[in-house]
Amino acid sequence: MNRFILFVVFVTFACFANQSIAQDTTYYRHYFEKVQDPSIATSYVLLSYEDADSLRASETTYFMSDKIKQVTPYSNIKKREQHGVVSMFYESGELYSTQRYVQGKEEGIHHVYYKNGSIKREDHYKKGKLDKGNCFTESGADTTYFDFFKMPQLIGGDQKMLEFMAKNTKYPPLARENGIQGIVVISALITETGAVENLRVLKSLSSELDAECIRVVSLMPDFEPGEMDGEPVAVQYYLPFRFSLR
Repeated sequence: MNRFILFVVFVTFACFANQSIAQDTTYYRHYFEKVQDPSIATSYVLLSYEDADSLRASETTYFMSDKIKQVTPYSNIKKREQHGVVSMFYESGELYSTQRYVQGKEEGIHHVYYKNGSIKREDHYKKGKLDKGNCFTESGADTTYFDFFKMPQLIGGDQKMLEFMAKNTKYPPLARENGIQGIVVISALITETGAVENLRVLKSLSSELDAECIRVVSLMPDFEPGEMDGEPVAVQYYLPFRFSLR
């Protein structure tokens, strides 16, 4: 009987975003979670091109109240390569943040503002890497620094995730007999409380392998939820399983 090696890795949304181009109108319910039904959406995105033959484009995200939430310019929409100043706004209209990108990498100062206009944080970036950062109280005093965005992770960290997936994933006999190998990608929503919900197969290999990956992800304990600007947020999360026979 052939032995098999199961490789399991997990990645953020950004790694898969490059595989598709945004449609003219896309609806979202949570951070990164696309939905088809506008009635359950909390925001929507409109995509506009610089001209018919250009890859330069701009995405404008709106609250469902039709007020602007975010404006994102791209130098290459196929590669999702951000270029220029990305601006975000409170629903009440005040400027929330500005981030400058150069060919897909953050460059310069990422500013975040309180509603009264005072600076909440300053993150200094060089060629896409955080160089230094500061956080401030509403009155302008220095305060404890925290990351602007944090992806959800299984309690115990990345190593715990790998151990869990490797221990619980089995190679289905029918897939083994038929020599089916490759990658299955599972999409899951990690809610604001860390619960794992809305599982679906993003990339399929076979019904047996797909079902096995869904089974394993459904067994996972709660995650430490993702955070944006210190607040828990629901995040769409992607888990690739690689099956290999030897």
